[in-house]
This record gives sequence, C-alpha cells and structure tokens, in this order.
Amino acid sequence: MRLVERHAIKKGQGFYQEIDSLCRRYKNLYNYANYLVRQLFIFEGKYLNNAAVFHLVKQHESYTALPRKVSNQVLMVLHRNWKSFFEAQKAYNQEPSKFLARPQLPKYKNKNKDRHIIIYESGAISKPAMKKGIVKLSQTSIEFPTSATDVKQVRIIPR
Repeated sequence: MRLVERHAIKKGQGFYQEIDSLCRRYKNLYNYANYLVRQLFIFEGKYLNNAAVFHLVKQHESYTALPRKVSNQVLMVLHRNWKSFFEAQKAYNQEPSKFLARPQLPKYKNKNKDRHIIIYESGAISKPAMKKGIVKLSQTSIEFPTSATDVKQVRIIPR
C-alpha cells in the first residue's frame, strides 16, 4: 500500500526560499548533465550512460551543490528521459504514422522560469528525526511533521 501525504508550501511561507533555491540547483545540474549527453550524441552519435555521466559531473559545482543522493536522482531522471527518447525514436522508425513528428532530444530546462521536481530518497532523510515524527531533508533546514513511520521518498514539486 502506498500512503501519500501532501504539504503545500506557498510563496512567502517558511521554507519557500530554500525550496526555490533547491529547485534552481537541481535544474542547473540537470541542464549541465544534459548538455554533456547531448553534445556527445549530436557530434559523435554516442550515448553517455548514467555511470559515465556521474564520473563527468561528480566534481562539478552543480553536483556538489545538492546532497549526493539527490544529485544521483537528477542523473537518474535524465537517464530515464533519454531512455524514453530512444524508445520513442525506435517506435517512430517502425511506424511513423503513430507520431505527429520525429521525437526530439530531451530539452534543457528554461534558465529563468523552469523549476524541476526534487526527489529525496530514504537515504537523504534524517532517521533520528523520523523517529520523532518529523521529516527532515538532509543538508537543509526543511522539516515538517508526518504521521508516516516509513518514508520511502519525498518529492518537492514546484508549482
């Protein structure tokens, strides 16, 4: 069974600025990693898998600006987007009539407007705080009460 709790944080509320900053850093890492993958794909026709991208970005400032487990989630999301692109391209080659146009490469997030969903897996959530009924996200001051005892993932979805 999946239990979902929703906590809406509006502009001007406690953690909004910090969440906005996290979303911006998440987007910057996504764009940087996507740039590396796109350039290699466009100019050499090769795809950088998740592990190869990790080794290229692990020392970059955009990777270290987020908790490591969160940064890894960014790379996993990017990998999923590229995998979807390749599957769509394969389906397009088999039957183009199912598509309105040729599938496009995964795009960059808008530099100023877009904010990206942030995924904190269980390893990036404070265990001592969880025992007290509080979800505390690592390397942030973001915390909120919860009735759940076993949190698998926290998603911050900017609106």
